[in-house]
Amino acid sequence: MAKDPVCGMDIESSKAAGTSVYKGKTIYFCNPRCKERFDAEPEKFMAAPAGSHAEMSSAVPGAHETAKDPICGMVVDKQRSLKKEIAGRVYYFCSDGCLRTFEAPEEELKSMKRRVSIALAGVLVLAILRAGFFLGLAAGATIITWAPIPQLPWFTWGVWLFILVTPVQFIGGWGFYKGAYNAIKSRMINMDFLIALGTTVAYVYSVVVIFAPDILPVKVEERNVYFEVSAVIIAFVLLGKYMEEIIKKKSSAAVRKLLDLKPQTARVIREGQEMEIPAEFVQIDDVVVVRPGEKIPADGVVVEGSSAVDEKMITGESIPVEKKPGDEVVGATMNKAGMLKFKAKRVGAETTLSQIIKMVEEAQASTAPIFRG
Repeated sequence: MAKDPVCGMDIESSKAAGTSVYKGKTIYFCNPRCKERFDAEPEKFMAAPAGSHAEMSSAVPGAHETAKDPICGMVVDKQRSLKKEIAGRVYYFCSDGCLRTFEAPEEELKSMKRRVSIALAGVLVLAILRAGFFLGLAAGATIITWAPIPQLPWFTWGVWLFILVTPVQFIGGWGFYKGAYNAIKSRMINMDFLIALGTTVAYVYSVVVIFAPDILPVKVEERNVYFEVSAVIIAFVLLGKYMEEIIKKKSSAAVRKLLDLKPQTARVIREGQEMEIPAEFVQIDDVVVVRPGEKIPADGVVVEGSSAVDEKMITGESIPVEKKPGDEVVGATMNKAGMLKFKAKRVGAETTLSQIIKMVEEAQASTAPIFRG
């Protein structure tokens, strides 16, 4: 697998759209235009990180960077998707539900359970009423009225449906409306938008049939409403999403636990002075100071001092490992005894911990292959 230095896309060498040779090294491209831009200014692209945002947006007109939702695995457009920055890394999400699940899986699960209960309760009552209606017809009743008080002739079957379905539509389906709003705001259509649109059209049409039938071009009987359809769609999609949330909670919790291993700050020596900065701002070749009891903020090589470092989060070994000048240290491991100074060699998404998180996310988002004997 090779990386296009212009747009940053990973491509197979055998499927590259073009190649160039730079200082004896073969460079692969995903698109002829990327090759043309590289051939015109090779030093510019080899000096800058591959696929920087400025180059990505200008390499191929209309091209956009994509990312994978860490919760559901959907590939989303970075420019139009929802995003959240945690520990210096930006995560992209296809919907508001995935974002909330990633941020607070417990809270989202409770909220989803509440909405599912309301939706299923409404659908269950509708099913009982519908069953009673047909049982009445089977028993020989020719006219069934649901008006419990003679003075309320408007209290008909359609009004009953309206009363029962409205909480399902707007309380049970609130998550779909919220997701649809975010989709419209980011100019990206998702499942929330489609469900909200379809059920709202069915609900509004049914309300018009019940309360304002005269505005319709043709006469529609009250029994030809779609309240039940709207409620059933919301209830069963919510039930499926709730079952999915239970699985998402476990997967997102695993990623969050790994993210929590990262230290929030780091002490670096710049221009002869020691300063404290956010851990994500550590740069390659920075000299980092780690005192006893602190976590190591990046991968690097010890240049001064000696200490014992707890590396069980990487190796599983509970006994601390002695470190001296020339030894490698891994980010997010714990410095136990002495003070260390090390030179950062891998930072940000290149650290060992970030690579582990990436592999966990990819494993959770992937599906098992189908075996056919």
